[in-house]
Amino acid sequence: MKTFYWFGLHLLLGLWLIVSPYVLGFTSAVESYWNSIVLGALFILSSAIAMYYGRDQLAASQLSHKTQKAA
Repeated sequence: MKTFYWFGLHLLLGLWLIVSPYVLGFTSAVESYWNSIVLGALFILSSAIAMYYGRDQLAASQLSHKTQKAA
């Protein structure tokens, strides 16, 4: 369950990377602007994929614990 906190932190970091050019005012620096946008999108995408597959593993481990307790 602790790993979901890290994925959530990476998700927030990705959102910050996308919003930061507007907040910090460097939209006129084209290379920095696109670097921030692309990296933010990659952070969000990778954390969403990791959370999705981590959810399946968590459900499988909880199911195995229930079957062990029943036996």
